[in-house]
Amino acid sequence: MRFNTIEELAEHFSVSVSTIRNWVKANHIPKSAYVKIGSTYRFSVEKVEQSLLEAGTEDHKNAAVEGQAKDIEGIIPDDGLSDVFDEHYTTDDI
Repeated sequence: MRFNTIEELAEHFSVSVSTIRNWVKANHIPKSAYVKIGSTYRFSVEKVEQSLLEAGTEDHKNAAVEGQAKDIEGIIPDDGLSDVFDEHYTTDDI
């Protein structure tokens, strides 16, 4: 399991570092999702995603979904077809 810095985690979820810190302080990110050595934090993205989904608020769920979408984008190669699809179809068509 890889542990990420607070900056990497903020980028992954498309939020600010301050938001991550607030989530830690408010226990929206449980202690089981990170390790702290001194003033340095390292986070498990998978555990943070799960905790945000379980938190139940729209903001947390949206951040978790955004992070999962970035994971998928890294797995699926961009073949250029998505741009063509987006030009011709809307989500109502799907």
